[in-house]
Amino acid sequence: LDARIDDLDESLLASTFERALMQTPRALMGANTHLDKMKRLNFIDSNGSVTRAGLLAAGTYPQQFFPRLMVDVAVHPGTSKGGAGPIRFEDRSLCEGTIGEMIADAVRAIKRNLKTRSIVVGIGRVNELEIPEVVLREAVANALIHRDYNPRFDGQAVSVDVFADRIEIRNPGGLYGSMRRQSL
Repeated sequence: LDARIDDLDESLLASTFERALMQTPRALMGANTHLDKMKRLNFIDSNGSVTRAGLLAAGTYPQQFFPRLMVDVAVHPGTSKGGAGPIRFEDRSLCEGTIGEMIADAVRAIKRNLKTRSIVVGIGRVNELEIPEVVLREAVANALIHRDYNPRFDGQAVSVDVFADRIEIRNPGGLYGSMRRQSL
């Protein structure tokens, strides 16, 4: 990994350190310097090199080093890939950045392609997605967190395929290098 410490986003590091101090104060106990804190939370290793996890959690642009570690959201017409004549995609988003940014961008891309229903409540109304946002966020986060980060899978993105009747999310890795799939 050729990433250097200045490839990490200082504001993300600062907020992570602050959150660690509030939620798990022992995590940074005795880590007084910025470098000590980064080592303790595994942003860098004992040699001072940026870790893959550190780059994906707080990198300025992790795809500079791992171009295909992203989420590819494709919206297909109908219920199968290539099943609606010449139209390949109705919408497509390549979601890059840190893991947190990829999750947020992928959920946003999926939401804009889902149906919303309005329910009258009292004198107002409430809009509901056909699949709740919390479910989408959990599914995308699971795919990113549980993908295989072995270098042999660096060339494969997490794929989200939105069809008229379902959403399929596939992540690289698993038994014998297969793609793991979950459907919503």
